[in-house]
Order: sequence, then structure tokens, then C-alpha cells
Amino acid sequence: MEHYNRGSEWRRWDLHIHTPETQKNDQYQGETVEKKWDKYYKDINDYIGDGTDPLKNIAVLGITDYMSIKNYKKVIKDDRLPKSVKMVIPNVEMRIAPIAKNSPINIHCLFNPCIADQLES
Repeated sequence: MEHYNRGSEWRRWDLHIHTPETQKNDQYQGETVEKKWDKYYKDINDYIGDGTDPLKNIAVLGITDYMSIKNYKKVIKDDRLPKSVKMVIPNVEMRIAPIAKNSPINIHCLFNPCIADQLES
């Protein structure tokens, strides 16, 4: 983790990024699972770029899936995100009942990446 000497600074975070093979509602396009993942990484890299555009530079990403960190672990293992992304956080999404006005209630649990291995045990 980087240490900053200038005090508080604003950084962009996107903590709700689903992946291909998400357990519910996988909307990624591709003829194969590999092509879906290739497009996923390409889209993120094309958007963020090298991190020099302050309007597109995202410092932290939350890799989201329902009741699992499997795809978070894949993203970490693949190591294909832009180098300007400083941290990737596992985001476990859960739906609870009863629903509210015909829409599910979602709860997101963000975890310190340091304990990711412990989450599955």
C-alpha cells in the first residue's frame, strides 16, 4: 500500500464491479468463457488507461459476486488490471428476504484483501 505525505486526497473508487461467470445474471458477451474474460479486462484497461486521466483513474476496485470470492481470486491471479489500480477488494453480495417493493434488498460485505484466504475456510 502506498503512503501519502500530502494529507487527504480524493481518489475514485468503484466497489461494485461484477465479473464474467458471476453467480447471478452474467451479462458478459463472448463465445467462450475465455473471450468473456478477455473483453472484461480489455474494457477495464481501455477505460482506466495508464491512470493519467484524472477523470478515469480509479484507484480501488471492488470485485463483486454473490456469496463468493472465487472471481475476486481469479482477478488477482490473472493480474491483468491496469497498474494504476492500487487496491482490489473482495465484495461479497447477498440478497435478503423479504423483498422491498418488488425489488430484492442487497447487502454488500467488503473485506480487507489480507483476509481473503480466510473467507473460504
